[in-house]
This record gives sequence, structure tokens and C-alpha cells, in this order.
Amino acid sequence: MTLNFDADQPVVGLKRQRALIEAVLDAGSADETRWLEWKSRLDVSKAEGAFTVSKAILGFANRMPDVAAQWAGGHAYLLVGVEEEALHGVATHDIEKVDAWLGRYIGDFDRYQFTYVPFDNGEGTRHVMLVDVFPPRWGDPIHSLRKEHQNFYPGTVFHRYAGKTMPARAAEIDVLTERARRAAKRVNVGVAPVTGTVALLPPLADRRNHILDSLREDLMKQLDTARPRKQGVNPLET
Repeated sequence: MTLNFDADQPVVGLKRQRALIEAVLDAGSADETRWLEWKSRLDVSKAEGAFTVSKAILGFANRMPDVAAQWAGGHAYLLVGVEEEALHGVATHDIEKVDAWLGRYIGDFDRYQFTYVPFDNGEGTRHVMLVDVFPPRWGDPIHSLRKEHQNFYPGTVFHRYAGKTMPARAAEIDVLTERARRAAKRVNVGVAPVTGTVALLPPLADRRNHILDSLREDLMKQLDTARPRKQGVNPLET
């Protein structure tokens, strides 16, 4: 089966969110993509659940902007509490608590948001956790794991491949380094009126000296003209 969902636009609004959940229910296990992942059962209040969600967030954050832009306006999504043909739902938690649990692993990365989407498949309403990771940008740093979990140590860089999130290989580290280097550089230029004499000095020393001597002579003449004359007695008038 293939994922039956229009990924030309970001997933905004309850209708689109529910449509994405429905698409996952009808999908196959091989339909996870570079922009979409789902987990059947997780509790983010536990270390295993918080790490798994954080790993997905970091993997989505470490995509290249031009690659990410091909789907959902560059956004990426993790659904927790749903899988192919099964709606499990998750326990809901306060947003601030969830951010703190995830923050242990993702540090100060904040380009994501999550919500709990109510969904009823005929067996009662359950809540699916939907995590939206915002589009990566040129100039973004490499986002790495901040807290150890099992065999994954702080500094591990996760990358989102087709259908899975794994530690980045050397090639991905190279392209992420290039992403960080391509920060937009802004230069503030101030314009102010300039008074006086401006000269462009040629590279040859003798020419520079000649121009400087001429400028010095002109300035001395201006000083002589501006200097007040002393009052005295004309000897021819005595």
C-alpha cells in the first residue's frame, strides 16, 4: 500500500491532521518517508518515550533545506499512538512538562511544536500525539543529542533517511556542515556626508608621496589664508 495523503502543503488544522492519521491507518509499514514517521505506543513521561520522540525531532531537524522543501512545505511530522490498521492513542501531558522531558535530549532546540489530535475510528475517541518539526534553514547548526540514552552518547547526530532515523554517516555530516556555513550574511552600511579632500592613492610609492606632498602644500596654503593677520604699524606711515 502507498500513503494516500496530499503532502504539497503543511499539515495545518484539525481536518488535515485527522486526514494524516487516516492515511497512516491505511498505509503499509514501508510507507514512512523523509517527512513522516509514526510510532504505535510511547509514553513521553518515560525515558524511552522521550528519547524516541527526541531522536525523531533531531533527525528531521538535520535535513537539508532543499530536500525538505519537496514535501509539506519543508515540515516533518511524527505521529505517536497510531500505526497501520491500529489506533492506540497516547496519554496526554501538560505541554511544559513534555518540553522539559524532550529538552533533556534536544537541548535548546525549539523549532517544533506538538498537539494531541482527537480521533475516533469507531471504537471510541483516542488522542494521537502529532509533532511538527519546522523546516530546516540554510545556516542552521548541526543539532546533536544532549543526554546519553543506552548506547547513544551526547553529541550523536541523527539524520532522517528514507523511512528511518539513524546516526548520520560521514557524508551527511559533511553536507550538514555545509548547511551551517551557508548562513545569510547581512552587512549594515551607513551613509554619511563627507567633507574635505578625498584621494585614491595609487599603489606606487613615489606617486603616493607626490600626491601627499601636493595635498600637504594645499592644506598649508588654506591654513595661511585662514590665519588672522597681526595688527602692527606700517613704517611708511610714520
